[in-house]
Formats: sequence, structure tokens, C-alpha cells
Amino acid sequence: MVKENIIFDFDGTLQSNVFSELSYGEYLTIPFEEKVGRIKNSGYYESAKIIMNELKGKYNIYIVTGRSEDLREVSEEWLNKYNFIYDELIMIPEEWKTIDEYYTFKIKEVNNIKPIIVIDDSIVFLGKVIAFSFKVGNPIGVFYIRNEKSWNFKFLKNIINNIKEERNRSK
Repeated sequence: MVKENIIFDFDGTLQSNVFSELSYGEYLTIPFEEKVGRIKNSGYYESAKIIMNELKGKYNIYIVTGRSEDLREVSEEWLNKYNFIYDELIMIPEEWKTIDEYYTFKIKEVNNIKPIIVIDDSIVFLGKVIAFSFKVGNPIGVFYIRNEKSWNFKFLKNIINNIKEERNRSK
């Protein structure tokens, strides 16, 4: 049986959002060393780790982030340090200049991966995922993470099961 795919965002979903107080323009002006330091010293959502690691046996787990490729080493070190289990970390090839570039990159990856659900802390992006799923005629569930308390495994599993049923009905 082929395993279905799940996409997790990184910042604000797995890791407390180390750049949340910044606008996109401000983020671009942060020196590389400061970005690395913020990532290394940030915490993680325990519930996210537990849920991701439990789902890993049943699903392919992709982390799709707007972090640029030059932050791969520190990002992988952080994931390993906290024992997150995943299949692939997908990073934007180069620093994005506009929010539209960021959303375009992430939607392109949704199209490539064809997930059953996308888990993210951006309600705007999740709205784009819903619109995309209608456009391509393939239901994709979304799960919005606002903070550590947002993680509800029972609710997440219900969304996944509902999407599976909907996909089976539409075949």
C-alpha cells in the first residue's frame, strides 16, 4: 500500500517562530549569523514532535519551509537535536524577495507532493492551499497551528480521515 504524504511547515509549526515579530522585509535584512543564532536557540513544540513522529510510520512526512537553502545545515541540526522524524526537508532555493515568491514556492511544493493535509501557522497560506485543492479537484486538508496549545491529535486524525473519505468518494 502506498503511503500518503503530509506537509508540515517549520517556523511557527514545529519550532516556535523565531522571526514572528518581523515583517517579511525586516526578515530579509537580518544578517545570516543572527538567523543561525535564532534558529539554534529556539524551542520546539513538544506536541508537534510527538504527533509528527507518530504519523511517520503511516505517512511520508515532508517539511516545506520558506527558509533558504543556506540555512539547511542549521535547520537539519535543529531537527536532529530534538529528534524529529521526517522524510524530506524542502527549502526555498534562494532567499525570497516578496511574499508572493514565498507562497508560489510553497504551493508549487504542494502540487509536487500532493499531500493529504498541510499543517502550517499561516492562515493566508492555508487559504491558498484550499483554493489550489479546488482548482485541481483534489481535496487537501489544512490544519492551522497558532501555538503549542493548537496541537490536537484527535482533531488532526479526524481531518485526515475525512479527506481520505472525500478522495475515495470522488474517484
